[in-house]
Amino acid sequence: MLFTGDSGIPALTGATEYLMSRGFDFKKLRFVQVPHHGSHHNVGPAILDRLIGTKLSAEAHLRTAFVSAAKDAGKHPSKKVVNAFKRRGATVHATQDTIKLYHRDSCRGWRASTPLPFYERVEE
Repeated sequence: MLFTGDSGIPALTGATEYLMSRGFDFKKLRFVQVPHHGSHHNVGPAILDRLIGTKLSAEAHLRTAFVSAAKDAGKHPSKKVVNAFKRRGATVHATQDTIKLYHRDSCRGWRASTPLPFYERVEE
């Protein structure tokens, strides 16, 4: 699991370099928090390639990504950021409408979260 909080590219780069120096296998990463409510200012293609992998040729579900964003957050999460994670094999979920619980097995009284779609139209 990787919790990113409000980190941006410099912090993510430092964390990635540290983990790489310790022999961390990023392919084993199964849960990632999308930085800063999914803002496009906090991630970019180069750091995502290092952190969660390069773009895939076909849709895959290799890991889960969660975005913490308010219900009426407007521009968060960025559709570009959602698509970038999805292109790298992440199923992206957002907390916009309800509390989310990440659990491997079913929990009584909870229902499955619907992943965000791949967006054909994104913001400029």
